[in-house]
Amino acid sequence: MQLRLLLIYIIFLGWGCSSSNNSVELDSSSPVYNKGIRPVSSGELPMTSSSNHGVAKLYKGNSNSGSGIFISEEGLFLTNYSAIIDFIASEKDIDFLSSGFHAKSNGAEIPLQGISLLVEIEQTDVTDDVQKNITELSPNYEIYRSIQEQKTRLINERRGERNDLFVEIKDLYSGNRQIMTVYQIVQDIRLAFAPSVNLIASDISDSKTLLTNLSDEYVILRAYSSQPSSPFNPEFFFPISDQQPELNDELISFGFPGKTYRLESSRAINFYHTRLNPYINSFFDMYIEKEDSLASLDEIYALRSFANRYSVKQNLSFFETAQSMISTRSIIEQKESAEEQLIEAITNDTTIAELNSEIFTYINQAYDIAEQTADILYSTSYFRSVSTLDDLANIFSTYSNEENPSQELIQNTLSSQEQFLSRINIEAELNLLKKAIPIFKTIPEDQQPLMIFDLFAGSESIDIGTLSSEYVNEVLVNSFLFDLEQAQQVLESGSLNQDPLYNFLEEIAFSFETAQQNYFRHYTYLFPAQQVFTRLKMNTNFSGITKPDSDAFLSFNKGSLHPRSDKYSEFFYTTHDFSGKAQGTAILNSEGQLLGMVTEEVNHSILGNYIYTEESSFLKVLRISSILEEIEMINESDLLLQELAPEN
Repeated sequence: MQLRLLLIYIIFLGWGCSSSNNSVELDSSSPVYNKGIRPVSSGELPMTSSSNHGVAKLYKGNSNSGSGIFISEEGLFLTNYSAIIDFIASEKDIDFLSSGFHAKSNGAEIPLQGISLLVEIEQTDVTDDVQKNITELSPNYEIYRSIQEQKTRLINERRGERNDLFVEIKDLYSGNRQIMTVYQIVQDIRLAFAPSVNLIASDISDSKTLLTNLSDEYVILRAYSSQPSSPFNPEFFFPISDQQPELNDELISFGFPGKTYRLESSRAINFYHTRLNPYINSFFDMYIEKEDSLASLDEIYALRSFANRYSVKQNLSFFETAQSMISTRSIIEQKESAEEQLIEAITNDTTIAELNSEIFTYINQAYDIAEQTADILYSTSYFRSVSTLDDLANIFSTYSNEENPSQELIQNTLSSQEQFLSRINIEAELNLLKKAIPIFKTIPEDQQPLMIFDLFAGSESIDIGTLSSEYVNEVLVNSFLFDLEQAQQVLESGSLNQDPLYNFLEEIAFSFETAQQNYFRHYTYLFPAQQVFTRLKMNTNFSGITKPDSDAFLSFNKGSLHPRSDKYSEFFYTTHDFSGKAQGTAILNSEGQLLGMVTEEVNHSILGNYIYTEESSFLKVLRISSILEEIEMINESDLLLQELAPEN
């Protein structure tokens, strides 16, 4: 059962606007623009110009699921253990986790269906082409339409008839620049080595234990060329060093940093903190509780669901920590203070003051609009993400749209219902519903679903949990959605709308769709304002901008060994500013040799996703030497060790 994650706040499309005599120019040759973005000048990195081919994005289906590092000329690829979690959940069992896997020859490697690598082969700034039809007088809807048309045109022209290329155009710095990246698609990926993981059967029903035991693990894959089928030979791979980094050594992080919130306003962070993150945390927590409970009852279900539970628990951990950081570290107040300095800088510069003094008015106006429907949008979207009841109700949608439904349609609907009920646990879904209803009651009354408002009007908040539980146990549990005989009677009589649970789910769906339509109106104000806001910050030497605001760009950063590192541990820490869940990032010495790989974002560094601080700018790195030591302990691993022979 896949969780339909509706993280609406991360689907923003930056709306570009062309430079004009009245706008602040962004100097594309300046260090703040070029720092960390491929291509880099040869003097900045100790590798050749083809080093960008040594790291790659890892895709599952159509979504980016991380990145990793080529570590041999025969296509060996080091990445995080989470890359194969779906494979284990669908193909293997608990013994695979506890015993690990080692392919004694290429022929014994296991194909990983649905996984591919994207290797960057070209990167171009296409801002002028994307924004060529936009003027300072272009209305916002025209800006959006034109940008999307030009992006589509450029992508189609570059890709042509080739099926082995993936082309994307991503916005940089809140839409001030558009970058086109071309990747070679490598589709034949196989598992070569997976370490044994310290998990027992009972552990896989506990998402917290899964997160603890798997977050810092690695796997080694091998990429294959499709024609002919032979190991893929990357243009560049990183030689391994078995030397340990010293405190004053220059170290380089090289990979794909994640998207952060550093360029966003205090109003944006406050919006996430009060209107979005609480719903993520509440509904993800409900989902984990439900799924862990089901997993504890059935080992097969535990294995089938643990990949999804791991992913949700990982996100839940991030947002719980983020909420705490925003409060305890006064992030909103710090951003407000910095924005006051920005306003002062704008005011003192007569060349930009007249055009940009109202920038925060537009940002605030955008969030004023968003807040009118945000609570109902997020509460309904996340409820529908974590509950299967919405899918159950949707089985009857075709029937409800027919004026004179046939017997065949009725029987097909009942058959679909029967199959669906065989796959879910009704008690678990009702328990989740009991926890969800009080959340709907806490949102502003002018946004509440009418059924919730009517059912619990005048009730004290402390009683809502009890009243919700009673209502579910006494009324909703008797729904025809859970009873095939009752469902047939309802379908024969056409009385769907007399069922309270069906009506409730229909109202949740309607509330979500209506709220979504209203919510997106705020983009009209937000995108152009955010674009100007970012441009002003960059051109007034505003602090805190140290890397791009998108994970689409291969980046590097220089740092050193963090004092908290323990030379006897399998991990070390570095002082790099590479925030944003940068799993799979390579850590190199000054000669470009691989010392380790970033496995997971540390909770203490989550602060760096919102503001730059030296304290939060560090990475946790798995030593490559500890990986080699683990492989050495495996019988018949000589061939793999020879392929990975370190360079001293």
